Amino acid sequence: MIKILGVKGKILVLFFALLFSRISFGQQLEFGLQFGTTNYSGELSSYKIKSQYFRPAGGAIIRYNLSPRFTLKGSVFFGQIAGADSTSASKKDQARNLSFKSNIFEFSGQVEFNIVPYDVMNKKGKFKRIIPCVFTGLAVYKYNPLAQYKGTWWELQTLGTEGQGTTQFQSRKKYSLTQISIPLGIGLKIDFSKRLNIGFEAGARITFNDYIDDVSRSYIDTQYLRAAYGPVSAALSDRSGEKNDGLNLGAPGKSRGNSANMDWYYYAGFSITYKLQNKGMKCPRF
Repeated sequence: MIKILGVKGKILVLFFALLFSRISFGQQLEFGLQFGTTNYSGELSSYKIKSQYFRPAGGAIIRYNLSPRFTLKGSVFFGQIAGADSTSASKKDQARNLSFKSNIFEFSGQVEFNIVPYDVMNKKGKFKRIIPCVFTGLAVYKYNPLAQYKGTWWELQTLGTEGQGTTQFQSRKKYSLTQISIPLGIGLKIDFSKRLNIGFEAGARITFNDYIDDVSRSYIDTQYLRAAYGPVSAALSDRSGEKNDGLNLGAPGKSRGNSANMDWYYYAGFSITYKLQNKGMKCPRF
């Protein structure tokens, strides 16, 4: 995976190497579960976060509290995202008539900055306070956009719906289903008890990918697609005829998406973590 992801992948691996080397000393450690919801914004949501596309998500987290201000966090979650032109207010988008869904699996390393200093182990065992924080980091995510056609769900990347991987469109490479994103968001931590911490976070994932929904560039000749990848590829490339009395509106070269705007995905949810501490060690204060 490091070879595929290059420098950014190596940075993420180094982050986790640092995190787990710290954890081996048993200092200021929290681990637990998270559960929440995922969503997406892109061509098939009119670049908006739409309430009908919130989907359940869940995973696990581990934290190492470097100081009252800074925390390293490792996170993994699994969720689903979706979008469809049928929910757009734009008649042009409705006529395009594209849709997708995709499972999404994310593995991330993050740095949290606590706006209020955070004492991971309250020695007096009395206070229960809320600690707001902001976070960023680096994530690896895996996705695979699907569309339903005649009762069957089809993997869109393999179908090359915009001519990816064909000899006529050599500049359009098939996009990778494993990509890098940058988490960016806010959170709250609540000291529920001496050992338990409850948290909430909401964040965007800034991506460098406009194919999460399989829509990015322009239409190509459906007859060419039919010859290259078969009839399903041609049918899912231009679905406007399904809503326009069989008349396809996607002429070759006409815009199908907007490659200048990347697709984003989002996660918001709650966590519950169990706090550990090696009493013989003290964490540094920055």
